[in-house]
Amino acid sequence: MILQDNYSFSEAELQSLSRVYDVFLSTDEPSHSVQETKINLIRQAASFSADNIIFTDSDDCLHEDALKLHFDVLEQHDFSYSDQILINTDGELLGRCLFDNVNVPTKLEHYSALLYQNYCGLSALGFKKSALEKIDLNTLAQDSIAPDWMLATQALLNGAVAAQTARPVVYYRQHAANYFKSSHQPIDYYEKKLENLIVHLNNLNLPETRQYLVDCQNALKLLTSSSNPVRLLDNNKSWTHFPWFQDIFRFVQSSKAQLLEKGYQ
Repeated sequence: MILQDNYSFSEAELQSLSRVYDVFLSTDEPSHSVQETKINLIRQAASFSADNIIFTDSDDCLHEDALKLHFDVLEQHDFSYSDQILINTDGELLGRCLFDNVNVPTKLEHYSALLYQNYCGLSALGFKKSALEKIDLNTLAQDSIAPDWMLATQALLNGAVAAQTARPVVYYRQHAANYFKSSHQPIDYYEKKLENLIVHLNNLNLPETRQYLVDCQNALKLLTSSSNPVRLLDNNKSWTHFPWFQDIFRFVQSSKAQLLEKGYQ
């Protein structure tokens, strides 16, 4: 079990888990950023003696059946991913899941499924150790802002096959730092997400995404140079449920006509 955000299990929690599973925990230095912690712990995972590696986040809550749900998938697949039940900062249910009304594939067999959006959040990700060992974990660059996305994509590039768990495995805590609403500084949000996506695409360095990388760079130029950037984002306000970065993909696509008018190719 890989635990990010430098959380320590209580003795009672460890005993509860250990009644059913052999559990080895790995944590990281408190001085590291969240992204550095994720990358360091993913790299550590390949050295474990375990058969399966389950990732989670300390401010989220694993479902009581999470490990079984992951292991049911990992019997036949290289890694598992899941929808996530939303809770608020107080741990109260919000009555919906992260990917409600989204057509999330139940199986991933080719990396093309993850080129423009990510369904594989680290809080709800499980891996066979044998699948991790096939990945060059040095491809997880220290400046990566979405190591879970990169990890799943690299696994698929190496021939891995993944499947979605039968039910959500985690309660995902929604707070200001990971939730976007149109009232939350939409211009800053899209600028930052575009910058992050450009880093991801540069690190991925696939022929299939080179034009998309150029489109993202041009969209960022358009957004930062526009005299009325809010107007560029009007069509995005209704996008309340989507896989990670699909909203940015939609924004880039909807901006193409204006990009051409501005002379960007």
